[in-house]
Amino acid sequence: ESTHASMVTEFPITLPGEQPTKVVYTAYDHYGNTAQCDFTVTVHDNEAPVIVCPADASFDMPLEESELAVDESVFVPASLTDNSGVVTLGPVSFVHGVGRHTITLTGTDGSGNSASCTFLLSIRDIEAPFFEGCLSPGPIVPSDGADDGLTTVTWDAPQAFDNQNMPFSFESTHNTGDRFGVSE
Repeated sequence: ESTHASMVTEFPITLPGEQPTKVVYTAYDHYGNTAQCDFTVTVHDNEAPVIVCPADASFDMPLEESELAVDESVFVPASLTDNSGVVTLGPVSFVHGVGRHTITLTGTDGSGNSASCTFLLSIRDIEAPFFEGCLSPGPIVPSDGADDGLTTVTWDAPQAFDNQNMPFSFESTHNTGDRFGVSE
C-alpha cells in the first residue's frame, strides 16, 4: 500500500519554505507483520509565469500640470498566470510626464521565476504655450527723418512659456531693432 498510487504522476510544486511531498510504502505479510519505506518528492518550479500586458494607453495632460498620476487600473495585466498559482506583480510608477513611455510589467512566482511584457503609455500635451509681456498696441514712434525713409523701432520682446518646462521654439515676423517704413 502507498500514500500515492503508482499511476499518479503529478505532485505539487514545492515552493521555497514548504515541505516536500512524502511518499510512504507499507508492506503487510499474511502474519500481520509490516514494513515501511518512505521518501520525499520535491518538485522544483522552473517555469516562468505567463504575462500579457494591457493594450497601449493614451491620456491628455491636465491643464497647468507637468505630471499625470495615471490610474492604477491602467497597469493591470490582461493576463497573469503561473503553474504554481501564485504570482506577484512588480512595482510600477504611476506618475509620468508628457511623452511616450515604455512600461514594463514583471510577474514573479514563489520560486523566483519571472516574466515581463511591455506596453506604451502616451501622455499628450494639449496646453498651448503662452506669452507674457505681449504689447498691444505695439510701439508708436515718429519717423527719425533718415534719407531712406526707414525708422529703427525697439521694444521689450515678450517672453514665451510652456507648462511642460521642455524646450520649444517660437518665431517673430520682426525683431526689436528692425527698421520700419512709414505706416508699416
